[in-house]
Amino acid sequence: MTATPKYHRVLLKLSGEALLGDRQFGISPQYTAYLAEEIRKVYAFGVQIGVVLGGGNWPYIRLKAISHLEKGRIVIFAAGTGNPFFTSDTAAALRSAEIDAEVILMGKNKVDGVYSGDPRTDKNAKKYDDIGYRDLLEKRLGIMDATAAALAEDRKMPTIVFDVSEKDAMVRAVLGEHVGTLVHAG
Repeated sequence: MTATPKYHRVLLKLSGEALLGDRQFGISPQYTAYLAEEIRKVYAFGVQIGVVLGGGNWPYIRLKAISHLEKGRIVIFAAGTGNPFFTSDTAAALRSAEIDAEVILMGKNKVDGVYSGDPRTDKNAKKYDDIGYRDLLEKRLGIMDATAAALAEDRKMPTIVFDVSEKDAMVRAVLGEHVGTLVHAG
């Protein structure tokens, strides 16, 4: 029996750090291959995928991106908004709105959701199963920048924050299973 995806058009946001794998700097070819395979698994369900990679800025053309998505191609929006002072989180929120995505999948490197503190340094950090954008901002949790959170909240765009290094987590998220933390509007 084939599973049916909950989401049919998604925006996957990966920070530059997500490409590190176990490295301290640079891009891990092995980990990048792993990520490509995880994306391929989601694509195999017929899901339209846009990907935002962190690490800089460049302009793009919206209609061209949607055209490629509708032709079954995976579209990569590399590096940001094309404007200084905006992070790739904001680029993800903008691109998700522009391609009419149903959800932002925010893949983190070895962090499986939103916590009350940094789980890598704070052993008492509490994981949230779900949290509103307003709470995220008021608690200054830092999982995404304020501009991105405000834009996603305004558009009622859910964001699923998950550990991209967890095998099949992306597939499970697209199928509607609880993965990581769901960030939502009010």
